[in-house]
Amino acid sequence: MVDHPFKSTFHPPKESSNLTQDLSILHHNVQSLSNKLLELNALLSQWPKKPDILCFSEHWLLSDQILHLNIDQYKLADSFCRINDKHGGSCIFVSKSIKIREVSPLKNFGREKTLEISAIEIVKFKIIVICVYRSPNSDVKMFFNQIDEAINRVLNKGCLLVICGDWNINLLQKNSLQKTLLNLLLSNNLLNTVQSPTRVSSNSCSLIDVMIRNKVFYPTSTNVVEMGYSDHFALVMNIVVENSHVPFSEKTKRRVFSKRNIDLFNLRLTREVWDEVYHQTDVNKAYSLFLDKYRDLFLNMFHIKKVVNVKNIKSRWITKGIKVSRQRLQFLCYLKKKLILPRHSLNYIKKYQKIYKNVLADARKKENDRFIQKSTNRSKALWQIINFESGKAFKINYKTSDVDSMTDLDPLLTPGHFNSFFVEIAGKMVNQLNDQKPKYDQACKVTPFSKSIFFVPITENEVLSVSSKLKGKLSAGYDEIPEKLVKFSIQPICKPLTFIFNLSLCTGIFPDQMKIAKVRPIHKRGRIQELSNYRPISLLPVFSKIFETLIYNRVVNFLNKHNLISDAQNGFRQNKSTHTALQSFIEDVQKALDNKFFALGIFLDLSKAFDVINHKLLLAKLELYGFRGISLSLMRSYLTGRSQFVEIDHVDAKSPNQKSFSSSCKEIKYGVPQGSVLGPLLFLMFINDLPKAVHEAKVVLFADDTNILIIDKNLKSLNDKTIVSMHQLENWFAVNHLIINIEKTKALFFQGRGPRQIDKPELYLNNKKITYTANLKFLGIYITENLSWSSHTHHLVQKLNKTIYLIKSLRDLVSLPILRSVYFAKFESLLRYGIIFWGCGQKDIQTVFKIQKKCLRLIKRVNNRISCREFFGEFKILTLTSLYIFETLCFLRKNRIYNISYSDVHGYNTVYKQNLYVQPCNTSRCKRSVINMGIRLYNNLPSQIRSIQEFKVFKRQLKDYLLCKAFYSLQEYFYKN
Repeated sequence: MVDHPFKSTFHPPKESSNLTQDLSILHHNVQSLSNKLLELNALLSQWPKKPDILCFSEHWLLSDQILHLNIDQYKLADSFCRINDKHGGSCIFVSKSIKIREVSPLKNFGREKTLEISAIEIVKFKIIVICVYRSPNSDVKMFFNQIDEAINRVLNKGCLLVICGDWNINLLQKNSLQKTLLNLLLSNNLLNTVQSPTRVSSNSCSLIDVMIRNKVFYPTSTNVVEMGYSDHFALVMNIVVENSHVPFSEKTKRRVFSKRNIDLFNLRLTREVWDEVYHQTDVNKAYSLFLDKYRDLFLNMFHIKKVVNVKNIKSRWITKGIKVSRQRLQFLCYLKKKLILPRHSLNYIKKYQKIYKNVLADARKKENDRFIQKSTNRSKALWQIINFESGKAFKINYKTSDVDSMTDLDPLLTPGHFNSFFVEIAGKMVNQLNDQKPKYDQACKVTPFSKSIFFVPITENEVLSVSSKLKGKLSAGYDEIPEKLVKFSIQPICKPLTFIFNLSLCTGIFPDQMKIAKVRPIHKRGRIQELSNYRPISLLPVFSKIFETLIYNRVVNFLNKHNLISDAQNGFRQNKSTHTALQSFIEDVQKALDNKFFALGIFLDLSKAFDVINHKLLLAKLELYGFRGISLSLMRSYLTGRSQFVEIDHVDAKSPNQKSFSSSCKEIKYGVPQGSVLGPLLFLMFINDLPKAVHEAKVVLFADDTNILIIDKNLKSLNDKTIVSMHQLENWFAVNHLIINIEKTKALFFQGRGPRQIDKPELYLNNKKITYTANLKFLGIYITENLSWSSHTHHLVQKLNKTIYLIKSLRDLVSLPILRSVYFAKFESLLRYGIIFWGCGQKDIQTVFKIQKKCLRLIKRVNNRISCREFFGEFKILTLTSLYIFETLCFLRKNRIYNISYSDVHGYNTVYKQNLYVQPCNTSRCKRSVINMGIRLYNNLPSQIRSIQEFKVFKRQLKDYLLCKAFYSLQEYFYKN
């Protein structure tokens, strides 16, 4: 430690006891929030009572960077981030127990440099908190006009007002700016509560930070606090709210599933007698008896307890030494601002700050490592740390009681509105189809399959096997029984469950109590007041999931054995993926352009395809595929008689307790069951005949993502094929009652060399025109009309740069092994996706490669001039080129797409006769296709790797080889081999 060069009896002000008042708001000009995060978290963790609202000016972050910022026990509520310039900005974080809403009159109201504004409303007290930063070189006249308008906008809401921020107007100087500001406050009946300087140095002081409130307000006091890491003091306003208290801890009710309780539960289950279940011939009664007995024991063993999440839990990594060091640092910073210190004293303080920050970082890393080492599930613990440190642990969640103006914050009515919307929207969409009734004879063009499916009896070993693969989540359906409990208690209930499942298979009746879904609405995007901006998350009973999985395995085996699912379908199928769908489409386009053909791609967008499925149509198709007798009855029983209810959480304004409110049940009349195991498979069978319905085009499917590709050498013939294909598509979707969203349906026209301005075929569906576009996103890959990958790499670079910031933020908080895991999970996963298509480019790939090397240097903490080649081997990370080679060769080998060797083409005894035959190509596009590049890469592999037959061994040996070589370019790979 550095020896301090002076001693003093001068002490900084103590933290006021007022910090323990009911509501507190802190503002601080932080000047780079991410760089001060460790010190801030350490400081807040030791306050007797943390502020409820944290307002920061000059956070210096971009809009995507601030989302990854984590302040312990706080969540980001609102922010203003610059787009055109660096630095600046304002943001507000709130304690997770504080209920807030957005201030809509001020949304998108801010202006860079002039009025960088963020705002929230504290719902309970109707207090609006606004944080504003004004740059010192901005137009001050415009600032006064805008801040005045902002104040008038929110005062009309009838709320009390708190405005804080750094306005860069020194209120200690009596000049025209000070006078204008004071007059503005007076005209709006506002008062600045700060009277002492907020920025102090050894030779100057100024009051440029404000904490403003209404003159008519709750009793308040404002303190000036030294934080120890900025040249600004922090301002803390304490508000005494009469006859009320802000909930500093949020009480939730939940069941605790400890190992001891689960073991005791299992012991009780082994003593249960299930004879009454075995005597039943009605599956509904049998399952009801079983569930009642299991659930009664469950309710008796696992009681609901109130769990208090205290907001000011002391962080374990804050040691006694860190506390002492923090107090001393605050003292030193205070002296620095108050006294004229010699240079060696200033150097001492600077070194002390650096050492303190390093100590904090090491302590945080060690605590995170300890957490992982002690955890029984280290992978889960790792992700908990990553999500927590990257700011994903506490996302802002506007309670669903704020959603609909009709409910007027009534938690009893809101779930009903949600449930009605979710259930009725499918029926409304279907009714828009010109009141057309399904024509089963026209829709069911499936060729009848002569063989019938038979559900073989389920064994106890199967039930045990399926249950062991459950994820063990604590989420539960309407019966409140979580996966975790069933997974660890399956042994004593395996026999009665197997009996119930087999009884269902024999009678063709799916138990009614397995068909009730609990739905939770999750906000997707857009205005929180719009019900359509919420996604329903359906939770089914865990016993239903087990039974569905057993049925699923039997259905898939039958379909695969008889090859009944179309090869065009790539979704929810073994050895199929988005990559196989993309390769099928892109390869055909490349071949067409190589042969100077025209190609037309139509990308259909289906509206709620899974939710509008007509049950009678689906059952009619299932019968044609081999579901007959008992098996068809079981599917009919599975689809019909389903119901759902919506459950939301609500925090009562009068207490800190969180309560759940539910709607009544509503019957589901359309669609395959959401959140189910069988639902996606049934959808695949419903849409399975679409490829055969379009004769003049190729259809590529990934579940409901539908692409139509029409190819022809002659433009007129292409137009004729298009007209026929569009008519066939229109008919198929009409009779099958699926709805195409024309506005989101787009087309791409591909052509090789020749005039660019040609008359493209006009596209119409249901008398609505489909528009052409130059590029679009299909299954996560940006495809352009000339098959260039610059658009995709442009978007990829943006995502990678966001991840770069995340890794930079985490490297002081987590150890090197965790940081490496973050790289694989967040960075390399982006590189891997679609790299077999875009990874063979020259110019674009160099930009991506530079970002990869930048990421590696960040992890290693070296400057830009240091070579990264040895680091790739040290961290066992593949270079971008090596990753492309690895993914392409694995894709080629795994899918057995191409295996024609030169010996199959000719009988000459050449050195290269065992090499794969390279197809002749006319264009560079075709030469860079997945197959052709894969062949070239494969032929240049060492023979000992090529000779490996088992895919897993091939994959492992290939990766080891590429890690050893660390290729920086394809030229290097081809040259060295």
